[in-house]
Amino acid sequence: MQPTITTDRLQPFWAIVIVFLSNFCILVIELIAGRMMAPIVGVSLYTWTSIIGVVLAGISLGNYLGGKIADRWASRNVLALFFALSALGSMTILASLSWVGALQSLDLPIVASVVLIFTAVFLLPATILGTISPIVVKLTLNDLSQTGDIVGKVYAAGALGSIAGTFATGFFLISTFGTRQIVWGMAGALLLIGLLISLSGNGRWRYAYLGLFLVFLALSGLAWQQGWLNSHCLRETNYFCIKVRIDDENEDLRILTLDRLVHSYVDLTDPTNLR
Repeated sequence: MQPTITTDRLQPFWAIVIVFLSNFCILVIELIAGRMMAPIVGVSLYTWTSIIGVVLAGISLGNYLGGKIADRWASRNVLALFFALSALGSMTILASLSWVGALQSLDLPIVASVVLIFTAVFLLPATILGTISPIVVKLTLNDLSQTGDIVGKVYAAGALGSIAGTFATGFFLISTFGTRQIVWGMAGALLLIGLLISLSGNGRWRYAYLGLFLVFLALSGLAWQQGWLNSHCLRETNYFCIKVRIDDENEDLRILTLDRLVHSYVDLTDPTNLR
């Protein structure tokens, strides 16, 4: 017995493209998490263990919820909705940075504090992105005799997207654009994908997605003009967030910090004062 074929069914090629892109974004989040939070919590085995664990937890939870949603409401409109929600979830990363300090102030062991911070900031976007693959599988399957082939291709596309996201972020994106611009750009890309999916369907929600995307473009222009996406670093590299600040007690003294570590001091009035 074959499942009912609907007009919302996805062709395997587009299913592969969609899952590739969604998993690409998941690994972008994982890589920028380490770079973005390094000035706050540092870089250590604890931080990377927390990042990987939280993102995997988000993927697992998203896969579970996505499967439940797919069995009840699978459609192109629902798929587009979860891309839009993924975009909003990505934006929460930037919004949450303002209250991370409050979590640090809690009297918790270092491991618990680090895990809590990464969970609060990155679990939600990873979970929402994790819902996409099961919905895509549901929309693609129309013949149970091809289940293994379709699911295998979708899994492979997801893995390749993760690999591409890892290499692109680590070797190119962070050093070229910076973490905040990457997060904002990824949100825009997810919104655009959701818009394109909605336009390919028959629902009335396409106009809502179009309006949402236009609002995003307007906000992008405002954010660029106001400098909301500017990094707090003097320079953000693949290695460190580099900052130069003025000493509180001596305004002629400049302090070079790499992430959370003080690297050196420079006295503008006394070049021989080396420390």
